[in-house]
Amino acid sequence: MSNLSRPFRQKLEEAAWISSLASEKVHSSEDGTRKFRFILADGEAVESVLLPERDHWTLCLSSQVGCPLGCRFCLTGKRGWVRNLKASEIIDQVIGVRSTLSRPEKLTNLVLMGMGEPLLNYQNVLQALVVLRSPLGLQFSNRRITLSTSGIIRRWWNSFPSGTLSNWPFR
Repeated sequence: MSNLSRPFRQKLEEAAWISSLASEKVHSSEDGTRKFRFILADGEAVESVLLPERDHWTLCLSSQVGCPLGCRFCLTGKRGWVRNLKASEIIDQVIGVRSTLSRPEKLTNLVLMGMGEPLLNYQNVLQALVVLRSPLGLQFSNRRITLSTSGIIRRWWNSFPSGTLSNWPFR
């Protein structure tokens, strides 16, 4: 960015960081499903799963490193909870997987049901969804994004003061 002054570039370097995830491993199955293991900046890892559909791809995203719920059916919960993902780390899963596709526009569906419970990372998940949906972001359709929960919705919903969710952007 040589078109910016050196002092401004130094300020940017001190104040800003461009995030990206490195794909450590990609496992492929016979049906075309691909599991990506991403290494985060702090050395932790999350997985994203790319599912082939008839004419498009669906990507299953993680929202936490580990999970605090310990559901019997889930291997992630056996590890326990480590931390919430930042919004940028959720978005970077999409960017990282999309960069491997020969036709990135065929990635049309997103599902938040990978590692972790999305509603226990509400603020970061919401911020990521805003960017993923935005015309200035990744432009995913509302109708093509699914948030899956393990059933904490009642407890989560009741934790908000009355009326605070009236501007809820995802209906």
